[in-house]
Amino acid sequence: MGQKLGFFPMENMEGVGGDIVPPNLDFKPAPGGVRVYLNCEGRLDQVLAKVEEAGGRIINPKTNIGEPGWIAVIMDTEGNSIGLHSMKE
Repeated sequence: MGQKLGFFPMENMEGVGGDIVPPNLDFKPAPGGVRVYLNCEGRLDQVLAKVEEAGGRIINPKTNIGEPGWIAVIMDTEGNSIGLHSMKE
């Protein structure tokens, strides 16, 4: 029947969109692999406050990158590096 996958709904082109595909047996989480940045518009501090209680780690704290806004980098419980972005502080 093919590979199972799940979709994130996306309306008005805001928020996170995309899909989740189960990895094959060769998949290994990697902090040096591709980094996905998630939109945390106006909520970056709130999201960062939950990272460690959820078992993750803050790798790079909230950083001003000028006109594009603010970013931070976290590591999830599986060892993947994930970027967080917000235009607003």
